[in-house]
Amino acid sequence: MRINLFTRVENILKGEWIIILTVMISIFLISGMALAETDPKDLVPIPAGTDVFLVYHRSISGSDMYQNGDEVSNNADFSCQLTMARYVHAFGVWGGTLQLNIIQPFGSIDLELGELDDSNSDLGDTVLNASYYYPFINEDKNRLFLGAAIYVIPPTGGYDSEKSVNLGSNRWAYRPGVFFAWEIDRLLIEGTGTIDFYSDNTDYSVDSLTEEKDPLYVAECHFSYNFTQSFYTSLSYRWSKGGEAELEGVGSMDDETDTKEMMFTAAVTITPQTQLMLQYSTDLDVENGIKQDYVGVRWAYFW
Repeated sequence: MRINLFTRVENILKGEWIIILTVMISIFLISGMALAETDPKDLVPIPAGTDVFLVYHRSISGSDMYQNGDEVSNNADFSCQLTMARYVHAFGVWGGTLQLNIIQPFGSIDLELGELDDSNSDLGDTVLNASYYYPFINEDKNRLFLGAAIYVIPPTGGYDSEKSVNLGSNRWAYRPGVFFAWEIDRLLIEGTGTIDFYSDNTDYSVDSLTEEKDPLYVAECHFSYNFTQSFYTSLSYRWSKGGEAELEGVGSMDDETDTKEMMFTAAVTITPQTQLMLQYSTDLDVENGIKQDYVGVRWAYFW
């Protein structure tokens, strides 16, 4: 669930085209779907009838700005303190499990880049999700789940077209996807593929321009190992590609996302009803935007 950055707004100043590197931050999974990313073991269903309440916090930062794969600045000062509250309920349906999720992000963002110095604090867009898990194989020490999910993100978050940074996106977003989770003894392998679709943002920048956004394709995989019944670690990889924007009166922004990310996770069950998760994520390669790292913590309560 990382912050997704897209950059580059072209304006006319004194008769010349200039590039103003602007960062619009939106929710999913967050976000331009940033908060619809999965964590390790998210693709394994919880028992039917179970409720879960989760609180996430992520401290995100970055300083290196990339455009078309080239580093154009290493003096950006980007930081985001992002908190999310999430509720999950599981139902038994058609021999499988249906999980309904609602996620509400909120936080603060600061960005300094050249002459640009802006900050914002607000609610992000609410994330609604339904995921269905079917136990294709359900044997002792060998379980395989296949599933499908749909995320819907209405533009409920705070958005100010005069701001360079926002937690709300001022557009609808939809993410259908398919996934699998294969548990073999202590090892768990998970994978998912999704496509993000976006409506237009009709209030982009102070001139209230219309911004269109191409679909974004995302692939994720998680490799987890249970050292004990109460402690596991995971290594995750995420690739996002697409999402190029087109701005009214300007044309293509040439800002296609092509980001590869690695994430490390450790989780411990503190009591039968509570779990604590720690995470570190880093961008390995960024085509356009700010290369980011984050440290995250997640607390979960089951009942």
